[in-house]
Amino acid sequence: MVRDKKTWYLCDPAKNKGCEKTFCVHNPNARRQICDSTSNIEYAKLDDMENPIISKEEQLQLAEILKVSKPTIRKGVRNVKTKTGLL
Repeated sequence: MVRDKKTWYLCDPAKNKGCEKTFCVHNPNARRQICDSTSNIEYAKLDDMENPIISKEEQLQLAEILKVSKPTIRKGVRNVKTKTGLL
C-alpha cells in the first residue's frame, strides 16, 4: 500500500485546541514529549512572513515512530490513531 506523503508543520499548541497533547513537547505532563508537529496547516506556527513553518526531516519520522494508522476526522478536527490511542 502506498500512502500519500503528508507535509508536517511545526505545531502552534495554542491554535490546536482539539489536540489532547498527550505527546506534546509543550506539555510538561505529557507521557512522552516527542511531538511538536501537525499535518493541519491551520495549526502551524508561522514565520516572520506569516508562512507556515515546515518541520525538520527528523520530525517527519514521528508518524513512523508512533506507527500511525489512517487519520480520522471528528468534528472537523483531524485526529491520528496510534496503537496507544488518539494523538
